[in-house]
Amino acid sequence: MTTLRLDRSYTPKGTFGLLYLPDYSLLYTVECPWKQNQPNVSCIPEGLYELTLDTYRDEYPNYRILNPPPGRYAIEIHRGNKARDLKGCIAPGTKLGDHWNVENSREALDLLMEKLEGQQNVLLHIRSYRPSMGLQGDN
Repeated sequence: MTTLRLDRSYTPKGTFGLLYLPDYSLLYTVECPWKQNQPNVSCIPEGLYELTLDTYRDEYPNYRILNPPPGRYAIEIHRGNKARDLKGCIAPGTKLGDHWNVENSREALDLLMEKLEGQQNVLLHIRSYRPSMGLQGDN
């Protein structure tokens, strides 16, 4: 089973991350800020999630989380550029923008779908990431 890794950082404007694809290429992501896992307004907690290919509601295929955290449902990886475009989901982009956003989300989602080759079951490992800035105490 393929495992994707999402390393992310939290800001009041949104949660931003790096999504590592199976071939070690990467996409950027944006999510809502952390708001204690509240439905529709918070990013999802760190953890290991099962994804499945979902074409039910959207014109464009995407991936949906099969095992969402308690109190949450319908969490997907889908198109979007800013946290305000999302209701607790994850949006990929090909790069970070200048305005608390990701860019080229449609292209990024197409790339994700291409790299996963229509796999029905994929794991997503979400974890916190704090880049080392070479400052004293960064360990």
